[in-house]
This record gives sequence, structure tokens and C-alpha cells, in this order.
Amino acid sequence: MWSFYADYHKGCCVEMEISDEKIKKVDYVEKPIDLCFTNNMDEKEKIEKILLRKYKDWAFEKELRVLDEERYIKVEVKKVYFGMRIPDDLYDKLKTQIEGLKKVIKVDKMSEDMFKHIDTSDTNSDKQV
Repeated sequence: MWSFYADYHKGCCVEMEISDEKIKKVDYVEKPIDLCFTNNMDEKEKIEKILLRKYKDWAFEKELRVLDEERYIKVEVKKVYFGMRIPDDLYDKLKTQIEGLKKVIKVDKMSEDMFKHIDTSDTNSDKQV
């Protein structure tokens, strides 16, 4: 997904810890939800059904989403991964700034070797990648 969401490996990915009950799996479907079918659901159920659906062609992403009614969600940032095509000078500057924070956050730059173990099958399995 680096090429879709991280400017072709020039962006970053933030690893964080968050409460498990807030994390929901995306349901990959053939068709969008029929809103007439949702008449017997309360508003919260309807919203969750809509936000947790995505077209089946995106199933390879194995996406998880965080849903919560709070405006802000408490997370603990553990690590920042930078794409393998981020310019070295920008990586060095951002790494220095992140490592200078009072809280310890690890910083790493991706390499092609790091992608060899990733499962890209199109199933929405429980396997973490």
C-alpha cells in the first residue's frame, strides 16, 4: 500500500498502539450496502455498516479502521517508517526531529528486503502483515 497511500514510497507510516475494541475489520463486498435494508437498524449501526464496507477489489489491503464517537482517540506512537524513496536529506531531518522528542519513538527507512515476507493474497484474513 506504500504506492497507493505514501506517494510511491516517499511518505511515511506511523505505527501506534490503540485499544483493541476500537479497531474494526473492513468488510469487502460486491455491492454497496442497500440503505433500505438498514431501516431496522439504529443510527450507530447504520454508520458502522457504511464505514466498514469497501469494494472487494481492495481486499488485498486487509484494512482495519478505527471507529469511535470521541473527537480524539488516545494512541501511543511507537515507530515511524519512512518510504524507501524518501530523499535522504529529508529522512535525516525528520529522523532527527522525531528522535529529539521527549518520548522515545523509533524511526526506520523501508528497503525492498522488508517487503519479501508480506502476504498480498486477496483474502481478508486475520494474518497481520
